[in-house]
Amino acid sequence: MKACVLVTGVGWITIPRPPPSLLLVVTAEARPSKGCPPIFMFPQPRLTFAQVSIAFVFGLIGLLSQIDTDPKTWEATEFATIYASPDQMERFITNPDSVEKWFRWVSFFKAADSRPLGVGKKYQAIYNVPVFGEYVNLFKLVEYKPNKLVAVESSSFLKPRFTVKMEEGGPKTTRLTLKLKYRRSSALFQWTLGPVLWLVTSQQLQHSLFMLRMMFPF
Repeated sequence: MKACVLVTGVGWITIPRPPPSLLLVVTAEARPSKGCPPIFMFPQPRLTFAQVSIAFVFGLIGLLSQIDTDPKTWEATEFATIYASPDQMERFITNPDSVEKWFRWVSFFKAADSRPLGVGKKYQAIYNVPVFGEYVNLFKLVEYKPNKLVAVESSSFLKPRFTVKMEEGGPKTTRLTLKLKYRRSSALFQWTLGPVLWLVTSQQLQHSLFMLRMMFPF
């Protein structure tokens, strides 16, 4: 038995022995010629609005994940004047035992090696970030200028970089600047989670400066 099949975009073709398992739609209205067995036509696939929307969303996600942006766009920065000299400020901030007192996201902080304070020294922290929850981070000191600058960063999922800048603001006073950015550069991360993290991080830095002012009142 043979059958005439209408294939969209191709035309009529003849199948000498159509498989019985083939699901075809029988049409009795159009036949190419007399004597042809019943006509079969493949149904044309139709995409629903939901399917098109899902495909578009996944395509957009894939595109944004490939585009790099500047991580500084959503870098949180806060500053305040603290009644302590830059030398006092550095000794207090770089003391692992004091970090939990002024940085509430950190519930545990300790040195991970016996190196003296300097580039390359490592620290281990239990870090609790809103939305993401609690996780263990390994931080590395990547930039250090005595009594002026301390910067640590981690290669964890969020890739945080925390910078403390100290400037002499007068007799026994320090203009202290805290910066925290997340070095994931994909547009997907920066344009979705970036604003949320900037907001909660700014609040955290403000709280840290408030605690430091309370610890060094005058």
